[in-house]
Amino acid sequence: MQVDEALWLSRGRTLRSFGEQLQIRCRGLSRPAERAICEFGSERAYARAAAQMKEHYGIEAPVSLVIKCCMKTGMKLVAEENLQPVRSLPAKGSERVLLEIDGTMIPTILAQAKEGDRRKGKSIGYKEMRLAAARDFEKIEPVFAAGFYEVEEAGAAWSRCALAAGWSIDTLTHAVIDGAQWIRSQHDIHFAKFGRALSDCFHVCEYLAAAFPEADAYKLNKRRLIEERIEPIVRDLREIAAKEDPQESELPATNALRYLENRYDSLFYAHCIKEGLPIGSGMIESGHRYVLQARLKLPGAWWKQENANAMAKIRAVKNNGQWENLWNKKKAA
Repeated sequence: MQVDEALWLSRGRTLRSFGEQLQIRCRGLSRPAERAICEFGSERAYARAAAQMKEHYGIEAPVSLVIKCCMKTGMKLVAEENLQPVRSLPAKGSERVLLEIDGTMIPTILAQAKEGDRRKGKSIGYKEMRLAAARDFEKIEPVFAAGFYEVEEAGAAWSRCALAAGWSIDTLTHAVIDGAQWIRSQHDIHFAKFGRALSDCFHVCEYLAAAFPEADAYKLNKRRLIEERIEPIVRDLREIAAKEDPQESELPATNALRYLENRYDSLFYAHCIKEGLPIGSGMIESGHRYVLQARLKLPGAWWKQENANAMAKIRAVKNNGQWENLWNKKKAA
């Protein structure tokens, strides 16, 4: 361990008090040192995190140590995660819980040679990571769960987010979802008895914009959509779709018509606006950016799948406000 004494004295800390807290020992770390390394390593590239350990604490930590600390914490969170769906609910909780879930593509190493030049023998691509979110309607901060979940696991994680957000027997739920069938199916399994799922208004408007390229026609049908006057939209779409050539590669009116007809029960925008409920999926879209993409989609970064999954768990814990509890739990253990 190397310490810049002038740096520490200028910050009003003594080397003795510093040494009692952050220590890098042979084959081991003090808990505060491990926490500081994980704090930096989960927010920025590992090399930058190592540099910040030197800058803030005067400790020269190799990049390999930063990776080791982050993965140790992340893998522990993976192992401890409860992937069973919620089976029972408390009698009292939040009056209303908002629900959203979606996937985002993470740059991953799909396969890698075990021998020889591993850089040349690897296959890279994108794998969908799923992010679930739930929020008490009266609060600001959502509860997140993230990882390379299978569909059923994602639904279970979603239900546990809802429980943490205050889901109870008497809670009303409001879910905003896109067109993915797996999302609809998991909502129906876990939350159908507690509320309805609303189709994200932005996704629906994308279909309308393609089917009605003229600005006036698009604005008219968007207003109809918001006012829940769906039949006039369907009528106009049918007229346009009847003129489309089935041999063409793009059939915007046909696609929009099919999209609306399959979601008649999830287009209740006027009701939501009256109740002050969101009609767009801003909670999950912003969550993708600041929970996952801010760390997992850095320029030039390609992740082993198990490492990306571990980092996602850390990011979810931090954004859920559970970081302090995590390290207090480690101390107690």
